[in-house]
Amino acid sequence: MEEDEKGVEEIVWSPECPASGHTGRICSVAFSPDGNHFVSGSIDKLAKIWDTKTGAEVRIIVGL
Repeated sequence: MEEDEKGVEEIVWSPECPASGHTGRICSVAFSPDGNHFVSGSIDKLAKIWDTKTGAEVRIIVGL
């Protein structure tokens, strides 16, 4: 997350995002209402939950 010129935090997506940890193409991304986490879904049949502040993988959901 980054702050804009008014000091408001924004979620900024980047190709260097840690969600690149998938072995297949990412098909969807959704952010939690509080902006603290996001989930990425991939054709590798995994969904991964990430911490937006640290970039750390929080949980893997298998077999979607």
